[in-house]
Amino acid sequence: MFSLEFIVIFVAIVLGGLILQHLLLSATKDDPPFIKGTLPFLGSALSFARDPHSLLHGLQKKYGKIFTLYLAGERMTFLSDPIFGNRQAWNNNTSVSLALFQQYIAQTLFSFTKSVGADLEFQDKLAKKVTSVLSSKPLLADITRTLRTAYLSLVDDISQYANCDEEVIDLYEYCRHNMYYSSARALFGPGFPFNEIYQPYIRFEDDITKFVKRYPRFLNRGGCNARQKVLEALGSFVADPSKVAQSSVLVRSLYDIFMSSTYKSPADLAGYFFAIIFASKSNSVPAAFWVLANIVADAGLKAEIEGIIAKHYDSESDEFEWPALLEDPLITYRNRLSYNHHLG
Repeated sequence: MFSLEFIVIFVAIVLGGLILQHLLLSATKDDPPFIKGTLPFLGSALSFARDPHSLLHGLQKKYGKIFTLYLAGERMTFLSDPIFGNRQAWNNNTSVSLALFQQYIAQTLFSFTKSVGADLEFQDKLAKKVTSVLSSKPLLADITRTLRTAYLSLVDDISQYANCDEEVIDLYEYCRHNMYYSSARALFGPGFPFNEIYQPYIRFEDDITKFVKRYPRFLNRGGCNARQKVLEALGSFVADPSKVAQSSVLVRSLYDIFMSSTYKSPADLAGYFFAIIFASKSNSVPAAFWVLANIVADAGLKAEIEGIIAKHYDSESDEFEWPALLEDPLITYRNRLSYNHHLG
């Protein structure tokens, strides 16, 4: 149908266009350092897919704490320092838009409905409500007290790890289960469907890189099915106002914003509160793990902590003197040292 000469000319034009487009790529005024890579259109995509950690770590050393990569037709900005990066992003959202990043992540990971994900003004309203609640010392103290109460209840038979009888357990899984349970109860209250959501959520979390890399569904079927189960359980939860009424002031405040908007369906709320679950434990689980790992790895410290715990335990009543234990200056100081050691 087409002559060889036509095909050659067509391919040459396409390749020439890609090369020219690549040569013209550059950072605009006030943009962070821009790395366009060596390959037309793909940019640094192959290097990123092969070993993202090494690539990003090397670019951080070379270009600083904030930089932009060109990946398969898209500019992607990386913030490698939470304080510096967030300040730069909020002050210069024409070149580093956190709102657009949030929109991308929300739809890719948590399956926001398109209407909610596309409404950046509504997303900003929700974000400001989160900031205002967490900036209030009384409100934050109330959430913290509930979190502590929920976590302490795990010492009883509620936790699957309460009666291990010297079994060897995975320390990270232990932290993940306990922090998930306590943070979920502290935020969403006693009506939260913990047992229905936990295993699907863990499967989703284990496959999260597949979502970020946008694997097709047939290569991430398990992760997609797990995410759907979480969304369905959350949808049932938010569809029951009596259960939401028992949740924290943060969740109730966000719920009220949804109810006063056009986004009132369980599907609208489920995607957003899915993201809240993720945010509530994405940092707390690693922090808890490293605190415990440092204690377990140091025989002297472990024996010291065990002695403090024993001092505040009444064998006759089989109960702990929690206020005294939690306020013990030595155990508080030791945990702070372990956490700071992990942070470097």
